[in-house]
Amino acid sequence: MFSSLKKDFKVITIAVTASSKLCLDRVRSRDGSIHVNISDEQVTRINKMVDFRKLQTDFVIINERKSKFDLIQELKSLINK
Repeated sequence: MFSSLKKDFKVITIAVTASSKLCLDRVRSRDGSIHVNISDEQVTRINKMVDFRKLQTDFVIINERKSKFDLIQELKSLINK
């Protein structure tokens, strides 16, 4: 599918990263009534699986200590490159 999209469109890939601790903190703080319940061990396992795949992306955004506004601006700047 990805290759097919690249034939007709400019496609960029963006990895969004955060520390393992921050990921766990964010998962724990989510409203359980609107999010799937996931254990600390599952979060850790998923993050390790993603790290193991070493996916190549065009850009990386480090999502730590940034406001929503800052993240939006960073995304806009990547799109306009």
